[in-house]
Amino acid sequence: QIGAEYVGINDLSFGIEISSALFRHFSMTPLLQLCNITIPHEIAKEFDLDIGLFERGEIEKLLAFNIPWLNKLVKAQSLAQIEEVIAIAPQNIADELLKMKKLQEGISYEKIVFSPLFYARMRYYDGLFFRFIDKNLRLGLGGNYECEGSKSSGFALYTDAIIDTMIKIRK
Repeated sequence: QIGAEYVGINDLSFGIEISSALFRHFSMTPLLQLCNITIPHEIAKEFDLDIGLFERGEIEKLLAFNIPWLNKLVKAQSLAQIEEVIAIAPQNIADELLKMKKLQEGISYEKIVFSPLFYARMRYYDGLFFRFIDKNLRLGLGGNYECEGSKSSGFALYTDAIIDTMIKIRK
């Protein structure tokens, strides 16, 4: 893998732009998934849920609460849907969704999906993060984290996966 860390710089847009430029160079257009690991943690705390529920994708347990903002959040994938949830969600969730919206507005990439409830155990990403995916193959990953008291960001591109995808494109 190749990547970079930006200690003291809490801006994922740079890593996304570098990654997408590389993908464009090789005529690749993977899906960019924007996520925020804080949102599942906040919901788990609010409703006294096991965080593993998000990891396992058990959204039916969230829908069982029958709360309008939560029902909309479960289905939110587009910017318009995220904005609808922002308007009715509790402030702590709305604030985290606004961070996702701001990240999307700061990048120039067309194939984007929001995944506000996506959760994966991360070694150190603790807020906004992104994944570039092509046919369930992860080509890149990046996120925000804290390093020695400094808000930072970083990203990695998975060269083996990128090369495998390029080979498939050329066949």
